[in-house]
Amino acid sequence: TFNKIISTSFTMMQMTNNKIDEKNEYSSIHQNIHWEEKWNANKQQLDEKTTFALSASPPPPPLPSNLIVIIPAYNEYDRLPNTLHNYVSYLNSSPLWGRGSGQLDNDQKGDDSCCHSSILVVDDGSTDGTFQLIQNLYGTQNDDDDDKIKHGNHYYNDGARGGVQVKCISLPQNEGKGSAIAYGLSKIECSDNKDDTIVLVADADGSGDITYLDDMVVSLASLIIKRKSCSSSPPPNDDSNDIWNTPACVIGNRGNDSSSLKRSILRWGFRTTVKLFCNDLGVSDTQCGFKLYTANAATVLYKDLNLKRWSHDVEVLYRARELGMAADEMEVGWVDMEGSKLVGSVSSSSFPFSSFFKESGGIVVVSMQMLLEVLWMRFQYIFGRWRV
Repeated sequence: TFNKIISTSFTMMQMTNNKIDEKNEYSSIHQNIHWEEKWNANKQQLDEKTTFALSASPPPPPLPSNLIVIIPAYNEYDRLPNTLHNYVSYLNSSPLWGRGSGQLDNDQKGDDSCCHSSILVVDDGSTDGTFQLIQNLYGTQNDDDDDKIKHGNHYYNDGARGGVQVKCISLPQNEGKGSAIAYGLSKIECSDNKDDTIVLVADADGSGDITYLDDMVVSLASLIIKRKSCSSSPPPNDDSNDIWNTPACVIGNRGNDSSSLKRSILRWGFRTTVKLFCNDLGVSDTQCGFKLYTANAATVLYKDLNLKRWSHDVEVLYRARELGMAADEMEVGWVDMEGSKLVGSVSSSSFPFSSFFKESGGIVVVSMQMLLEVLWMRFQYIFGRWRV
């Protein structure tokens, strides 16, 4: 009887292992099919927009091993939870980003067939409890200090929902959106697998449609392949690192339509003035809060930023142009959300003219401050006081 029990148990273990192997194999095949379909569907459209087309039917490049979504947040207690819910739900259900369609268990933790996805929320010194809220929603229940990481007077816990890990770190005081992103990227710079990582920077209010991520990755891969094909460097091979370690970025474009006439006018005016001050940056909508970078590009562009608040995007893209990085843009789904933090955040800037704008208030004068910051940036680089 004992031998029968042992034999039966061994047989059941074999059957279970076979099912796990079949499940992982199906997940990997499904992922490859989905990625190939995305690549082929978008390649023709991308070729039509560029002067240099890819070959008739190039194979899809390998996916990066890691996707990190960085979300800077300042006093986003009310809006951030819904954004995280939407982003986590999409990534978990995606065959490309969900670590086996969002099912993370002991049998799949070592499976490298899918891109590992995570979301990093960088709390920019919020005073409304944003950090504590995200800690409660996605933090672990273990209160031991060994399971926490300390920054200043703040702690954060690693947490996970499904296959997508959510982390939250906090700056001790408000330093600006650009500074928050740079701090988040500094954590990636220390990573061993930075060369095989892509970074999506997204606004905390969820204005950017996360479903456009796949198309942006296709566009980024296509941009890198074309850049390498036009250069004297050898063509990219099947190694994922050979694609994703190339500094490049794809910037979202919100288009000209907006639910607010004031927003549309200010958006058009800012774009026009930036082009006048900085010439062509290769991107028309510098302020879109939905940008995709290779990690090697992002860590360089955001390091030691001089403009640390809302106008930092212009300096980032100015640096990209001066460094000769591959950059492109594509239209993304965008919905302007209510409750903008623009006025309060910019008016607390240490920029020389900020005291005047703090007295004046309003989104129009804040936009004027941003334009003056861009002009100030341009002069600093022209006279060599700031360097790329």
